[in-house]
Amino acid sequence: MEPIKPPSTQFVALNDLHISSQAHVANGSATQTYTVPSSSHKLFVTSQHLNLSDTTATGATGLFGCLHDATQPPLVDYAGTQVPSRVYDSGNLDVHRAYLDLYSSTLLASGSSAYDDIGEWQANKLYLHNFPKAADDTSTNAIVRFNANGSTKPSSILLCALHDSVLTLGYDASNAITSVSYATVS
Repeated sequence: MEPIKPPSTQFVALNDLHISSQAHVANGSATQTYTVPSSSHKLFVTSQHLNLSDTTATGATGLFGCLHDATQPPLVDYAGTQVPSRVYDSGNLDVHRAYLDLYSSTLLASGSSAYDDIGEWQANKLYLHNFPKAADDTSTNAIVRFNANGSTKPSSILLCALHDSVLTLGYDASNAITSVSYATVS
């Protein structure tokens, strides 16, 4: 006879993407404020045409908004720090890393983006910002500053925050799952 197991709980650590967007429809500099989970440590910034049927939009699969044509990458302030952006270059390894960094199951499942192949990804600019944070830092405001022409290419500025979350599974004595909960780590 097998010993009876006591009820137990299992925690599964996850990395997740939180996606926010705001419109940019003017020509010139802009400052946008976003709220992100406090456990965010990498922020991605990109843009998509607001009118996905426009001839320059590249449809719902393209991130070809006004930031694609900007002369400088956007600046991001978060957790009391402004870090230089890491622009992915055209080198083969960087292209694949950029594709995999943002194209995760969360982004795909949200319907925000889908790609047929990596060539489609290469035509899109993506900016990565890494933020070293203290364990007790609970910052949730991210400020994005950029200079782009949103009047000729009205765009949605997308801020994607890579953050920590946890899945909690509860088991009874027969090892059957009795509860499941998901929470963003703060």
